[in-house]
Amino acid sequence: SEFSALFAVLISAVIFFGGPYFIPFMTRDPQVIESALIYLPYCALTPLLGFAAWQLDGIFIGTNKTRQMRNAGIASVALYIAAHYLLTPSYGAAGIWMAFLVYYVMRALTLALYYPSVTKEMRAD
Repeated sequence: SEFSALFAVLISAVIFFGGPYFIPFMTRDPQVIESALIYLPYCALTPLLGFAAWQLDGIFIGTNKTRQMRNAGIASVALYIAAHYLLTPSYGAAGIWMAFLVYYVMRALTLALYYPSVTKEMRAD
């Protein structure tokens, strides 16, 4: 868990600080570069805000807790859709990115609600 968090910070920093140097290697189109730089901070936040969801997904997959994953997924998607419709009218494409980041946080939180039952069940075995 600590290593995942540390790695997420590291990758986010590489994306944020390296992005202005990496993007021109992927395209020479000035409009694409400009657009990519605008949304670079959101890209950099993705590992930082998503790592807990990805780690919990791995735990739930490994313990075959598909019902809990489904329920958490449905709740997370519903919250993503709500965030999308609340944020996109005011923030445009940035609102889409924000809603996507909200999804990752909600995915982690909804899975975290089920996590104690998973650890309890593992101790009982």
